Amino acid sequence: MLPAPPLPIPDPTTGGTSRQVPMVMGPSTTYPAGQPEWVDSGAEVYSGPMDGQIIYEGGEYFPATGEQIVREFGGPANFAGEGGCDSMGNCGADCESCRRRSWRPCLTICLPEDGWASFEYLGWVPRGMELPPLATTSVGTGVPAADAGVLGRGPTRTLFGGDEVFDDAFSGGRLQIGLWLDPGHKWSLVGDYFELDGATESFSRASGGGQILARPFFNILNGAEDSQLIAYPNLATGSLSIDVETSFVGGGFNLRRQTNCVTGQGWSLLGDHRTPFQSRSDFLTGYRYVQLQESVTISEVLTESTAPNTRFNINDSFRTRNQFNGWDLGVAYQRERGDWSLELLGKMALGVTRQTVDIAGSTQINGAAATGGGLLAQTTNIGSHSRDTFTILPELNANLGFDLTNHLRLKAGYSLIFWSNVVRPGDQIDMDINPNLFPPAIPGGASRPEFVFRDTDFWVHGVSFGGEFSW
Repeated sequence: MLPAPPLPIPDPTTGGTSRQVPMVMGPSTTYPAGQPEWVDSGAEVYSGPMDGQIIYEGGEYFPATGEQIVREFGGPANFAGEGGCDSMGNCGADCESCRRRSWRPCLTICLPEDGWASFEYLGWVPRGMELPPLATTSVGTGVPAADAGVLGRGPTRTLFGGDEVFDDAFSGGRLQIGLWLDPGHKWSLVGDYFELDGATESFSRASGGGQILARPFFNILNGAEDSQLIAYPNLATGSLSIDVETSFVGGGFNLRRQTNCVTGQGWSLLGDHRTPFQSRSDFLTGYRYVQLQESVTISEVLTESTAPNTRFNINDSFRTRNQFNGWDLGVAYQRERGDWSLELLGKMALGVTRQTVDIAGSTQINGAAATGGGLLAQTTNIGSHSRDTFTILPELNANLGFDLTNHLRLKAGYSLIFWSNVVRPGDQIDMDINPNLFPPAIPGGASRPEFVFRDTDFWVHGVSFGGEFSW
């Protein structure tokens, strides 16, 4: 409220008139020399004449000259009818510049002025990895060596492979940190990182020859299924171990900008009364990184049961790594009603996946390295192979929150991530083999196994539980 202009009032000292000095209820004020000394409303005694004085709410003392009085501890007086600029709830448009000056980012080692941090436990289920049959046996007695462990012949049974691995739930964690970049909470910078626990699927079997143990393959020389025997009665004894590993991590950061904000009242789900709510929508853009790394390692040891009792150590290794780097775009929506909140997030990342496939194989005969490779990894496909491919990576998140305090919120939600064009080690194993290439190699025949990039789609989804702290 603006002060009224000074009015003429009787002057008891001169008998004439002088201009009235308006007085308001407010902090103590220092007046220019020659003006009447007034005391604010916090005192009971006033010096100077009281007749004709006018009190205005929301103003300041003004001297007879009409000059604006400056507060003893603060800036110029505000007559806009709003609360002080330190009160975010009372600030209007006229206070925006003041609020900006009072807000400042953290420039030293300390907590930023406004932000939040959350941590969630993840229980996610990935798409399983397909494996070809890698270990077989034949049940019963009297199975000819030519049929032992051969797929589709007699009582052959697959011991490992021929199905999916890593199709169960994985545990993990996700950390998110956000910083508000302006006092009105319209701009924010958000970073996040997640990781699933690495997992290993293992198989191990040893036989002294009583139980048949074999590794199946397709023989391109005769165009039929075949097997390499590891253990067979009176022919060979040995052992086989297979390890399959996987790990999945990701992260990124986004710059968010509020696009819409709504406040109002709506009907409560738990009663017939209307409760206040507020919601906001944000557009986000930023950077996204995701990595999927997996491997299949096969090791066998076999010893001939007859002279000269030759011992073979054969190893095959298939490792894949997918690294996505891309541009993230998305929309976030948040709605709060009382202590409850709902958060929805949809993102689409566009970028490039670097696919890398490393294949290695070796054979030792009586401890000495032999020329060539192993069984499924031969000189025809051994090496490091890589390429870049265009990829889309959409992500959906939904979280339901409950406020325990003004700063602490419990969260439970669901997430889905889809990733196109990834390579997985099970798909890179070529089961078509030229037996002439087994060490010691014999020239002749086709160059098989061969390497060809075989990619597929990958996804992971599941629930999350955690908490969020804001300051």
